[in-house]
Amino acid sequence: MQHNTLNAVGEVATLKLVILNQKEVVRRIADVANSTKSLPMLVVGAGGAHKPTRPIGGRKKNEKRGSGLWQEAKGFRLYLVGDKGRTVQIALWHQFQDAKTFRKDLALVAGRIPQDQVRVALLADVTKWLWPSMTACFPTGRPILDFFHCVEHIQDVAKAQFGKGELKAKQWAKVILSMLSYSEMDEVLAILREMEPRQGEAGEKIRKADML
Repeated sequence: MQHNTLNAVGEVATLKLVILNQKEVVRRIADVANSTKSLPMLVVGAGGAHKPTRPIGGRKKNEKRGSGLWQEAKGFRLYLVGDKGRTVQIALWHQFQDAKTFRKDLALVAGRIPQDQVRVALLADVTKWLWPSMTACFPTGRPILDFFHCVEHIQDVAKAQFGKGELKAKQWAKVILSMLSYSEMDEVLAILREMEPRQGEAGEKIRKADML
């Protein structure tokens, strides 16, 4: 019964219905502009993760649904950055979708935002199909790689190369992340490309970090 209710709500609660209308978006932008005395920053964050899903159960009482499968849930969150780090929500939308649906949904939201009244920051992970849609919908946006996503990749390299929990792994990761915080990207790439993987897993982690 609960699942049927949720499914019914999901069918009605479409993106076009649940996100703010343009009038309210403009009002919130003006409110933030008054508090910051400058052009407000709009953060367009995109990302997601693989989530477990369960098949629809049968008609028989207590009939098991089965193990289900994992699917990629992607979406976006848009918010304004106000004074003293205050955030003002504009849109939040996640679902199981592909690149085409993601672009269509993001374009709908982008169409309700007067982009000449904000500075746009595009924040996402390394999922390749996210970025073309984000830059197409927000052409003036500045692309920014999610630093926490980068941290995860560097730590994975350290663990695979030097051993989980090893002091050398922690020290190496700290050095690399410190270099990245000072925008020493070329130096970090050189270190990664010169590394000799200790095992197959380490080689794969290094390759992914290099792509990142």
